[in-house]
Amino acid sequence: MNFVRPRHLLAGFWVINKEPPLSPLLEAGEAWAPRDWTIPPHAHLGWELHYQPKGSSTWKIGRSSLHVPPGGCYLIAPNVIHVLDTFHEKEAHFYFAVFRPDKALFAPCLSLLKNWPSSHVVLPNANTLDAPFRSLIREITLDAQAGSTALRLQISTLCLEVHRLLSLPSRPSREFTAHPAAIRARECLEHNPSHQWKLDELAALSKVSVSHLIEIFRREFGQTPRQFLLQTRLQIAQDELRSTDRSITDLAFDLGFSSGQHFATSFQGHFGMTPTSYRQENRPSSEKQYSASQGEPKR
Repeated sequence: MNFVRPRHLLAGFWVINKEPPLSPLLEAGEAWAPRDWTIPPHAHLGWELHYQPKGSSTWKIGRSSLHVPPGGCYLIAPNVIHVLDTFHEKEAHFYFAVFRPDKALFAPCLSLLKNWPSSHVVLPNANTLDAPFRSLIREITLDAQAGSTALRLQISTLCLEVHRLLSLPSRPSREFTAHPAAIRARECLEHNPSHQWKLDELAALSKVSVSHLIEIFRREFGQTPRQFLLQTRLQIAQDELRSTDRSITDLAFDLGFSSGQHFATSFQGHFGMTPTSYRQENRPSSEKQYSASQGEPKR
């Protein structure tokens, strides 16, 4: 293993695997990067998995933009050129791993790779990658005789979680195994996302304490109730921005945001672009052509 520290990182390291080509790992790392840190256009010989627990970012693949929100990830296929456009917050924390393209090396989880993308995919709620990524980084830094076997096991665990994220609906579906209080709280948030929910109110409806609700909700669904509520509101906002001409201020208040600016800041932090830009990029082509020739009405 060859450890390096790229210049201008706040903290973290890269590792390049120089061992014989029997390990499925090509590269990996964990980093804390400032907003102005750059990653030039590049492609890997294997699949790249990038998970970002803190901060949001935008990446470019050709003319396409990938918006990775906090807690999201992207998976990019071998030989696909991509480049970091920007980190949106003052500091970003991310993990990454590059897996060899030889599927025979993934024997323990070979069947899990059938739904991996031919080019790229972004998964906005990928918190379940946190624990296996931390375990992988720990294994890389240990000087142990079982290193090769341990790495293979950790990578198999990562592949399993990626498979689940690619296969399951956008929100976890665990109705038969999840804690009933967590399910009840989630249902309250989903059925009335514009309500100004307080944690003590939600806990009372779920018949548990506030601390216990936060614990079980995070365990079952990979995020806190507040994070889930924000994500639910923003997903509704996406649909409204694509399909209606409602003003952004009206939409913000209807979804429970305190102001249009609060909504715009939250939307950009999650999706990497303003609501106005999202609406412009996702309206039908005929509408884009019309507004380009006629000009859009002012808000």
